[in-house]
Amino acid sequence: MKKLIGLLLLSSNLVQAELSDFDINWKNEKQCLAINLYHEARSESMAGIVSVAMVVINRTKSAKFPNNICDVVKQGNVTESWKTKRYPDIPNSMRIFYPTRGQCQFSWFCDGQSDTPLEEESYKRMLDISDKLLEDDFNIDITEGADHYFATWIDVEPKWAKHMIYIGTIDKHKFYKSIN
Repeated sequence: MKKLIGLLLLSSNLVQAELSDFDINWKNEKQCLAINLYHEARSESMAGIVSVAMVVINRTKSAKFPNNICDVVKQGNVTESWKTKRYPDIPNSMRIFYPTRGQCQFSWFCDGQSDTPLEEESYKRMLDISDKLLEDDFNIDITEGADHYFATWIDVEPKWAKHMIYIGTIDKHKFYKSIN
């Protein structure tokens, strides 16, 4: 019941995001969570959006994943750009890397398409939700610790799902929790 009340408070208490937040700062956890929610769950109910957010947040608490939201969202294999790869003597700090297509934790991050939100109002809403979820005093996890999910429109269940605890389906995603 407490989780349901918190979810209702979240949906009725959103503040208006600043327009300046529209440019993604990949070091800002609120913006990283918001852009992930935008691409993964913007058309879902509040429960679906919060559940996707909780998977990202739960991953930051696990030793198996990076310990901050931006690194969790961007996690995956990278490939060095041809522009820097051809110069073996340049320092690593000057090298350019891009996500390897199809090898990211969140598919939108390495699909080769622009990550810039096209629906401004939806992105602002995701920023507001992210802001509320990242407040220290607002801590609900309706996923019971889930750290993985996949879309229900995928015909085949991922191989990793066989080795996890199924939590449930919320909107368009099935949620799973790692077995230690």
